Amino acid sequence: MRRKSKDDSYGKRNSQSPLAFYLDCLCRERNISLRAASLAAGLGEATLGNIVRGYRHPDPATLGKIANYFGLSEDALLEMAGYRTINNNNSRLEINDPELRVYLHPERINTLPLRDLNLLKNVLRHLMEENKA
Repeated sequence: MRRKSKDDSYGKRNSQSPLAFYLDCLCRERNISLRAASLAAGLGEATLGNIVRGYRHPDPATLGKIANYFGLSEDALLEMAGYRTINNNNSRLEINDPELRVYLHPERINTLPLRDLNLLKNVLRHLMEENKA
């Protein structure tokens, strides 16, 4: 019988929550262990590992520390963890520009690699902050 390698994590990733999968990818992308990221975020050393493995569901305060450490939106993490939901009523707004509608379609966005998603979020954050001023 073939032994499963550390990178052969398809089965694990399929069973992870969206938040757990996202946090696991962030740590892998930044080449930092779950333990080191937990400690750097001011959490217990096993906290992120327990979240990624599904042993623990994070509370909002924990999500705030994770968001702060990784430079992420706390609202996005709260939504991924199920604390907030998107309002899906019939009066929701649509994107007027057809080209943007195609580019920003969820099926396209969800297939982007994490590095590209982070780049897209940074560009959008920058544009939104620029328009506030």
